[in-house]
Amino acid sequence: MRLRILCFLALFGGCADDSSPTPPAAIDPGVRGTFAGTAHVMAVDRYDGEPIVGATVLADGIDVGRTGADGRLAVEADAIDRIEVQASGYFATAFVGAQAEVLTLPLERDVAATAEYHGTVALPGAAEVPAGAVLFTRVSAATSGEHLTVSGATLTQCAETTECAFNGLAVPGARTTVFAQFDAYDDGGTPDDAADDVITPLGFAVSAPLVAEVDAPSVEVVLDPVPQAALAIDLPDLVPGTDRVVGVPGVGVDSATMILGNFRGQTAFALPQATGALAASRCWAFALATGDGVESASVARATAGETPARLTPPALPAPASPSIAGTELTLGATDAVLVEVWDPSASRRTFVFDERATIEATAPAAVYVWHGPAQSDGLDLATLHSTFTGRTRARAE
Repeated sequence: MRLRILCFLALFGGCADDSSPTPPAAIDPGVRGTFAGTAHVMAVDRYDGEPIVGATVLADGIDVGRTGADGRLAVEADAIDRIEVQASGYFATAFVGAQAEVLTLPLERDVAATAEYHGTVALPGAAEVPAGAVLFTRVSAATSGEHLTVSGATLTQCAETTECAFNGLAVPGARTTVFAQFDAYDDGGTPDDAADDVITPLGFAVSAPLVAEVDAPSVEVVLDPVPQAALAIDLPDLVPGTDRVVGVPGVGVDSATMILGNFRGQTAFALPQATGALAASRCWAFALATGDGVESASVARATAGETPARLTPPALPAPASPSIAGTELTLGATDAVLVEVWDPSASRRTFVFDERATIEATAPAAVYVWHGPAQSDGLDLATLHSTFTGRTRARAE
């Protein structure tokens, strides 16, 4: 049997072979543009929000000091366009075109410490595996403070028809919520042909929010069954540069969004009902289009606490067309709320908060473009992550 699962998470940082980082924790850079006077720069660990002591702060390329015990450094200047923070064990993070009294820069760990979980999860009592099908479970984690990401997802063929054991679920950061998603898979008798595959969603289980020590022995976790509800996702038309669009469900919990699995060819979906531990959750539906080196996604959201029967993501945004010559990266982005650039050669993430056309970067660079409603009183990424309508990714080689 050849089980094929769509690696749809490249846009959101969930595939193990994706070298680009996931989107950042919430930041509040304030009003767009250069700033004058005093700015309080704060460096924090992206996963746990703890201040980073002794980080180097660069203002327009000039070393202006180190962060103190609270992770802060006051920077005096008439006008600064670019703030960058560097710290041992972290990728550098830079803001350009951001103006605020406090600039909080979340730094991605170069080598992330992890918490590890294991356990046995039971199939919800009313669910049954259809004759001829095999039970699979996908166990993954939504880490608090992250957005649109899956941590350490595992796909396991269950030895039993009523429960499944999992281990080695590695999660960056200590606070997380663990999800299990059950599916019955029938290859239709032709293992190499996905056209006749039948995937039957059977239910979910979820843990309470967990806190575990990083780099400690694996922790056993208990997951409680959650009833499921059918979900239909209406898909928008393709945009130039893409050749395939799929639906991807998700659910928001504990300040993170858990992106649920999508088997290749899957058209019918299920969501955990907004009850019990998920009573205040918010259901999402993504439309994800892919092409040669580009991705485009749009998102629809339900009201918190409701389990919708259908969600309709809006029209897909056209991917950016970045290009790079030497160390000048032309972003090629239009109608952007925020542009994020991952420059692996420099181990740096740069967030562009204004409408400039170019920044300094080296090839290859990944350009993420966020689309959504404008925020007249500044750009708060916590708000952006809950209101954006689309996001694209393209590479400049």
